Amino acid sequence: MRVFKILISLLIASPIFACSGSPVLSPTSTPAPIIGVQFTPETEWLIPIVQECSQSIPEYNWLIQSADNPIPDDVQLTIFLNWGEPENADPSTFTIATDTLQIVTHPSNPVQEISLSELQAIFEGRTTRWNEISENLPAEDIQIWIYPENSSLMTIFQFSYGLSFNSITPLAFLSPHPSHLREEIAENPYAIGILSTHWLNESVNPLTVSAESPPQEFPITARITKDDPYIREWLACLQLKSNS
Repeated sequence: MRVFKILISLLIASPIFACSGSPVLSPTSTPAPIIGVQFTPETEWLIPIVQECSQSIPEYNWLIQSADNPIPDDVQLTIFLNWGEPENADPSTFTIATDTLQIVTHPSNPVQEISLSELQAIFEGRTTRWNEISENLPAEDIQIWIYPENSSLMTIFQFSYGLSFNSITPLAFLSPHPSHLREEIAENPYAIGILSTHWLNESVNPLTVSAESPPQEFPITARITKDDPYIREWLACLQLKSNS
């Protein structure tokens, strides 16, 4: 347990102090350094854990920001949280947790499994109604939800299922954030979309893609620009709590 020292200044009244014209100065504390932490939309589920770990290390002030909101110029970006393997991993990149890609539908959708070719046909716009997947399904349009091209989830989805952004139907809806996509799937019985395991809840139903090997795990990483014992302690806390 870390011990915090409290400095108490005692001013003792005496004839000597009373006669002195020199002021008594109280000690001043140096402000704690600011550590800038940014996260991508895919890693936003980590925020409560990030806050908890940050509060346990009062030696720093922690500024936690979405990647959509730039860190102020006077604050150095020290830690960047990302979903998926970074392009240029180096010794300053640490794996915090792992995650898997999930194809999801509305819970009322009776489909539990689709083939890889059916998945490709849906997202490429060659299959547009659910009764084309099974004659027992309603002849309703399949509402497709994807992410912008620069999304880590979108990049991994395309790579994993043999698609490209240009091959995906232009009729697909774009979602800026996994929480938004999850809400849209939960509100439309005929929707299908992409999430990662950490974003699943009872409002969506994950599908099994047949003829697929066991779901591949992808890292959630933290890239740091400053390395010291407190940063290491913060990283260890994040690893422990995100995997518990």
